Amino acid sequence: MGFAAMKPMKLAIIGGAVAAIALLSACSANSVDGNAAPKAQESAQVGQGGAGGGGLRAGQPKLRFPNTTPVVSMIGYDAKLGMVQFRVMDKLPTGGYAESVTDQKVHRLPLDKNATVISYVGLCPEGSPSLDDSNHSPMRCGAKDLIAALNRGDTTSAELNVDGADRITRVTALYF
Repeated sequence: MGFAAMKPMKLAIIGGAVAAIALLSACSANSVDGNAAPKAQESAQVGQGGAGGGGLRAGQPKLRFPNTTPVVSMIGYDAKLGMVQFRVMDKLPTGGYAESVTDQKVHRLPLDKNATVISYVGLCPEGSPSLDDSNHSPMRCGAKDLIAALNRGDTTSAELNVDGADRITRVTALYF
């Protein structure tokens, strides 16, 4: 085989190697559940820019829980990414909640720096425990208190308020 015939073959091999490296690089950026997770500083801007009049722009992460209030089991805090880790809970026919059997992934969302936390045991500094008729506590604290509790290994069931950019803006601890 002559030099001229080998040149396209070398380019094909190099191109394949570059594609393989790109694929491996993309796969290594996966979240705990195996799906690419948005980084805290990459929250998508919905409805802005582009000729289509809205939606996600190219290169932005997929929003997972925008404008929702999921009930979750908070299990940790990823300080490197600035994200709360949690599992989704399902409402039981009896009225309580249990970790979902259909969605067993560990999810992560960024915590808004001005998030409000409502809790009386574990998450907020200790006080006089009391609950209202909805099993919520009147005690409030901030994102720093929640992060400290999750870093200590505290876990809790909670209702999250998630804004349109997939940031947690409020955490209401639930007691059932």
